[in-house]
Amino acid sequence: RHGLDLRLLSAAMASTSAGPSRSPARSMSALLSHRRCLRDLGLPRAVGGQPWREALVQTPLRPPSYLEEAFHREMESLGKAGDAGRIMAVYRKGCGHFQASAADLDKCLNALVETEFRGSELTSKELHWLLDQVERHVGSTDDAHDIGRHLACFAWGVVRLSMLRGLPEDVLAKSVVLLTSIEATASPYIRQGVFEPRYLSLTAWSFAKANVGSKRFFQDIADAALPRISVLEPQQLSNLLWSLATVRLRHPLVGEIAGHLESSEGLLARLTEQDLASVAWSLATLAAAGQEALLARLAAEVEARIEEFSMQGLVNVTWAFAVLRQRAPFLQAAMQHIQSGRRWQELEPRALSNLVWAVATLKQHSQTELFFLSLAERCILPRASAFRPQDVSNTLWAFATARVAHAPMFSALSATTVQGVRGFEPQGMANVAWACAKMRAGSPALFEALPAEALRRRQLRAWHPQALVTLGWACVDAGYRPLELMCATAEELRSRSKDFNDMDLASLVTICRPREGWPSGFEETRTEILAIVAGETQRRTLPRTGRLLQGLPGQSATRVEK
Repeated sequence: RHGLDLRLLSAAMASTSAGPSRSPARSMSALLSHRRCLRDLGLPRAVGGQPWREALVQTPLRPPSYLEEAFHREMESLGKAGDAGRIMAVYRKGCGHFQASAADLDKCLNALVETEFRGSELTSKELHWLLDQVERHVGSTDDAHDIGRHLACFAWGVVRLSMLRGLPEDVLAKSVVLLTSIEATASPYIRQGVFEPRYLSLTAWSFAKANVGSKRFFQDIADAALPRISVLEPQQLSNLLWSLATVRLRHPLVGEIAGHLESSEGLLARLTEQDLASVAWSLATLAAAGQEALLARLAAEVEARIEEFSMQGLVNVTWAFAVLRQRAPFLQAAMQHIQSGRRWQELEPRALSNLVWAVATLKQHSQTELFFLSLAERCILPRASAFRPQDVSNTLWAFATARVAHAPMFSALSATTVQGVRGFEPQGMANVAWACAKMRAGSPALFEALPAEALRRRQLRAWHPQALVTLGWACVDAGYRPLELMCATAEELRSRSKDFNDMDLASLVTICRPREGWPSGFEETRTEILAIVAGETQRRTLPRTGRLLQGLPGQSATRVEK
């Protein structure tokens, strides 16, 4: 605008402040006396009567507004071009010319996030320098009137950076420390009501995504947002709800957001498919009761916009309705959408297992068998070795619950279980055994590996009685006789019989019913188990167990107890 280069100005400032005023200084003085230039540079014409040279030295340099806008536009342009390296170079160059503000750093982080840090690979040194800039601005007062926006954007940028794959461990560790610092700085401002609602939502999302932040911090955010949800955009409402669900915080804000979404005309229609799935997932995760009206409207919205949904979005919303035991009218349309256009190829093992679990739990569609067989042949069988323990457990349980037989898939997932049995949780082991026994699809190696792994851990007290009994029942039902497992079960029954419910005790009676095929030494264990069970029927109301005891061949419950 004035033909003034800030680097030349800095050099002139240094030279004129060091010696007597000569011709170059007089020229610079004349230039700086121009009111418009002084205003644009943010410099005073006089500071307490000091000469302009001294005032210039003591005043931090900020660029004129037009230069700042051009600086921001250049970073935005590079963000769209996808070159993180050039963005960093421009920002560092700007920092060398003038004092960068929090707004400048916001623009840099936004542009870098838009590139997903592609382009010229950023070194660990550059990433550390960037985090140092964030740390310098956290808590600074140069933008105190907009502190909420800056802190929220800093948190968001740091979290997006920390989500990069292959990030050095020291950078990740510094990110966590920096987020902790942001929490400490932001907390009093949040409690004072300084944060705008949209920045409360962004802050909550960022900390929940990074799995960082205290419960008190999220409580403060929810308290501050509670009276102001009416001004939030649909996505911001969805993000707040998701954040509370992610940290498992049950707060009145959950019910207020749900009520607002249900009662506000057209609000659900403005949610993206991802936001719709997020709302459903959040309600299910928090086990939110009394939201039938919202879920009905949400289901109608999903069915009408089924073509918009990604595979993960459909899985999440179907899973949510299954967890909440709510009818899902969109289920048929979802199954058809997944099978059309080869969309099933997008399903990863975890999504596949959650999907079949949800469909089996809902129990509401006649085409379930064909759908399951299609997924087994196309998706599950070819990738069985990639299934993790929880995926295997959910998938086999779902097929057994829906009574869908697919021998090759059961065989493949049984082999995966045997190979990775040490990674299974107790309930997962019980589910696999139950499903294979139910469908007559287990291998001898499976029914040997599962009891052996349970005994190897030597911590059966940590097992839920239902899981322990189910594992034993499945082995016996499949034709195996796990004597050592039953001896260990008898010991657990002896020490905590009150923890076993009617179904658990009835299953134990069923296990002890057949005497044939057991190794020598089982009769004593069998008698002890039946005696303890009979004693429990005298102390508690256990109708199912009592009937089974009465039906034991050749003996009554009284004889067993004696």
